[in-house]
Amino acid sequence: MPREVIVLRTNHYDAATDVFIRGIMKTSGRRVVIAADEHAGPVQTPLDIRKITINPDFLGLFSHPNFGWRCGDYSLYAALTAMPDIDFFWLIEPDVRINALNSKAFFDGSGYNTDADFVTPWFVASSKEWFWYDRIATYYPNVYNCMLQLCRFSRSAAIKLREVRSALSQHFLANISDPDLWPNDESFVGAVAKTQEFSIETFSGHAPTFITDKTFTFTQPFSERWLKAKGPDNAIYHPVVSGPKFHERRGQFLKDLSHLSE
Repeated sequence: MPREVIVLRTNHYDAATDVFIRGIMKTSGRRVVIAADEHAGPVQTPLDIRKITINPDFLGLFSHPNFGWRCGDYSLYAALTAMPDIDFFWLIEPDVRINALNSKAFFDGSGYNTDADFVTPWFVASSKEWFWYDRIATYYPNVYNCMLQLCRFSRSAAIKLREVRSALSQHFLANISDPDLWPNDESFVGAVAKTQEFSIETFSGHAPTFITDKTFTFTQPFSERWLKAKGPDNAIYHPVVSGPKFHERRGQFLKDLSHLSE
C-alpha cells in the first residue's frame, strides 16, 4: 500500500481546527501532520500531532513576506524534506470540509487514475485576465490554473516541483527580487505540472462520487453552522467559515458579484 500523509497548511491552531483534524484522522485512515507558517509567531499544536515549521531559507526558496498564503506549495516541500519516504502528500487547509460520513472513500479514490502525480479540484488553461498570469508567463508561456486548498502530489512530483521552485528562487533573487513579481502557488504548480507532463487528475476523475461543482470555490463562503445542519451529502466545501468571519466574507463576495454584473 502507498504511504500517504495529509498535511494541514495553517498559521493558527484553535479548537475548531482540532475538531476538524481529528475528524479527518478518524475517518480517512491517514496520518495528519501540520505544516505551520510561524513567521508571525509560534503555532501552538497538540503534542500528539507532528508539526513541521515552514522555513523558506532552510528549503532554499525565496522568502516572500507572505509566503504562507502566497506559496502554499512551500508546505509540500517542508513535508517532503521532513518525510522523504512518503509516497503521496495531501495538502489541506483548515477551511475545507469533506461533508461525508467517511472521508476515506474520497482519499482512497475510485477512478481509473488513482495514482496520478497531481490530484486537484480543477485544472484549466488560464486566460491573460488572471491576476497571476503575467507573473508566471515570464517563465512558462503555457499558463494553467488549479486549486491547492485540497490536493495531492506524488513524491516524484513533489521532488520535481521543489527542484524547479528552488532554481527559480535563485534566478529571482539574482535578477528581480521584487516580491510582487514572485509567482503564487497555483500558477507555479499549474505551469510546471503541465510542462513536466505530470499525470493530472481532477476530483471528478479521482473520486467520482464526491461533488465539488459549485461547492469548492476560491471566493464563495459557506456557513459552518449551515453545513452541520445540512448533514452529509458527499460534497466537498471551501471556504467554510463561521460567526462574524462568515458574514464578513459573504458581504465581500456579494459586493464583488454585484460589481461584476454592472
